[in-house]
Amino acid sequence: MSAQICVFVVCHPRSGSHLLIDFIRKNFRKFNRKLWPWESASQIYIGLDSSTWREIIATQLHDREQTHFLLHSHYSGIVTATHQEAEQRLKPTRAIFLYPFRRFSTTLKSYAEFRGFRGSIGSFLLAPDDFFGLGENVKKCVELHAEKWLKPDVHFVDTDRLATQPEATCSLLAELFNESPVERAHRLPHRKWFAGHLGEFAERLTGRESSEFRVNYRISWQGEPEAATVDHQFADLYSQLAARRIN
Repeated sequence: MSAQICVFVVCHPRSGSHLLIDFIRKNFRKFNRKLWPWESASQIYIGLDSSTWREIIATQLHDREQTHFLLHSHYSGIVTATHQEAEQRLKPTRAIFLYPFRRFSTTLKSYAEFRGFRGSIGSFLLAPDDFFGLGENVKKCVELHAEKWLKPDVHFVDTDRLATQPEATCSLLAELFNESPVERAHRLPHRKWFAGHLGEFAERLTGRESSEFRVNYRISWQGEPEAATVDHQFADLYSQLAARRIN
């Protein structure tokens, strides 16, 4: 079986990727794979950063009711080319690449908390990045990742706007996918109640609306100007992404 549509969500960590994934799952029925409570959450979408993604694709291809696939990766295009292999295996009629982004101060603060960084957000930018393994600092890796995906066939989704304008974003994605969205009073997926295993257990019992990775560790801004200073350092890159956003 060949897939009809594969949507690849490629992004830098903590840029709103899971909000976008869960938004698509909630509002477009064919992308929302239903699981039993005992099934692994890794089956909700295909995580190309996982070592088991090939087995997951093989399993899902045997599901005759499934024609639309959601795939997600941080690394693809900057370290590995797994998205190309996945596309070859799935043989979709259409492959759509979405790149979520938001204000860089928001992304970098969340990323620093995710990495458990002990220090200011400003100093985090200059710290060696140990996620991508490129031998560069965090700031450079953020820039390389975005620049790698500034391609004509990539669609950029502003997740800040998605959160404040869900109805408009849903309509734009429906046009892009050529799919009718589900009728809903509330478009946005709810957030996980808790982090860790407790949050995952709650999601399994309540329909798995959220796939986010919640982090309880928090870093405070070092005064009001720090966030603006971080955004200023990425002003040109943000302008390029904003000029390409579909919403």
